[in-house]
Amino acid sequence: PKEAGPKFVAFCSYAAVLDNLQGWDVVFSSFSHKVSEWRAAGINAVYLPLAFGRPSLNGLELDDKEWQVGFGGGLGHKHIWKRRTELLERVAEEIDGFWWFGYGYDQLDENEYPWLRGCYGGEAYGKRYWELLSSCAIAIHIHGEIATDANGKCWTNAMRCFEVPGVKCCLVTEHSENIRDFLEPGKEVVTFKTEDDLVKQVKLLLREPQRAAAIAKAGQKRVLAEHCYEHRVPKFLEVIENL
Repeated sequence: PKEAGPKFVAFCSYAAVLDNLQGWDVVFSSFSHKVSEWRAAGINAVYLPLAFGRPSLNGLELDDKEWQVGFGGGLGHKHIWKRRTELLERVAEEIDGFWWFGYGYDQLDENEYPWLRGCYGGEAYGKRYWELLSSCAIAIHIHGEIATDANGKCWTNAMRCFEVPGVKCCLVTEHSENIRDFLEPGKEVVTFKTEDDLVKQVKLLLREPQRAAAIAKAGQKRVLAEHCYEHRVPKFLEVIENL
């Protein structure tokens, strides 16, 4: 019989020390590559992917694309986003019209990242974040180092991978082991494998705006049909009810 009394539920959005995960009745995580590791250590871990909040669309003009290419999020902090920052510095140098908004500007050394410092649009949160993100025809996402497993393989695990297509922008992100679980490369998302490939893919999309718009439209359709919070909640409730 199930034990009576309160149940203790944890949500782990970042890789955690195993000792900190002991003692919970269940641990939910969007890190698919970490869940199996935690289960092997005797932790009742459940994989629950991230999702898009449909209400974020309220009041947005999705077809008014003021900016060609953008990035919204954090930069700098070398122990977290070193690769992201380096790749976006290359993009800022080579792609006319690229700009970014978010946080971490103060972490960017003016000698290392002059191009990123020169195309910064300021911090943006809440409604302003959604307005700026939806105004980009193409938006780039690059995972932090934490999304890479011990074998050097990347696993899609970021809100932005749902937010960008959710607001009808063409998402450009790195190839990952599980990207096809969420979006179809070439049809609903554009993926890259190297720094040169990232720049190449963005330049191709800029030369083919109709293709970028078609990918944005298909990506949004997939996200709204399969990757909103209402699609995740039933699994969460099922797990909780069976504790």
